[in-house]
Formats: sequence, C-alpha cells, structure tokens
Amino acid sequence: MDPEIMASFNALFNLALIVFFFVGFVRIARRFKIKELTANECPNVTPEIFVSWQKLELKSLTVFLWSTYGVIAVKWLWMLLETKHFMSRMGYGASIINDSTINIGLLAFWLIGLIISSVYGIKASAYGIKANKLKKSS
Repeated sequence: MDPEIMASFNALFNLALIVFFFVGFVRIARRFKIKELTANECPNVTPEIFVSWQKLELKSLTVFLWSTYGVIAVKWLWMLLETKHFMSRMGYGASIINDSTINIGLLAFWLIGLIISSVYGIKASAYGIKANKLKKSS
C-alpha cells in the first residue's frame, strides 16, 4: 500500500484517539450522573422501566469507555515498547510489526466496541427517557 496513504491513516487514527480521549471525560461525567439518578426523580416512568433504562445507559457508557481507553492504552504501550526496541537496536533493522498493522487491528476492535456501545444506547433510547431532563434540581 502507498506509504503516504498509510501515513495519513495513522495520523487520522491518532487524531481520533486524541479526540475520543477527551470525549471520554464527558462520558465519565455523564456515567456518574446517570448512576446517581433514582426512579423517584422521574415520576412519569415506572421504577422497573427506569432501572432497565439506567442499566442499558450505564452498559453503553461502560463499553464506550473500555473500548476507547483500552485502545488508547494498547496504543501507548505499543509506542513505548516500539520506542524501547528501536532505541535498543539504535535504529537498525525493521520492526517486527508495522505501526499501520497495529493501528488497523486497534481500529477494528475499537469500532466493534463503539458499535456494541451504540446498540446498548439505542436500546436505552427506546425507553424515551432523556437524561438531560432527569438532572437533580438544586
């Protein structure tokens, strides 16, 4: 494959990881808010439906966070090991596994995680409960 295309892919993949790293902080905050909600804060919904919705939302957020931060951790670990390996060889020889190969594999696992997360999110949205409307009144 063309080296320029692979370099562009690697750059876009790394940019997406950086963006999702910060999106993850928003998701963490949302997860804490949803976890603290109780059925009493939504009088129009039965407690059973609320608990089902809450579980699906939490599962969606958990899968998103694990897939995103898991890929980031593996990517950073790979970069650390590759840098150490490269420095120990003083730059001679080729890497055993190409960075693009690692990125394509990580992208596949990441997309699978995001798809699973969105499936849980879609199931939760079918209940018609909006988390923004359930904020605790101060």
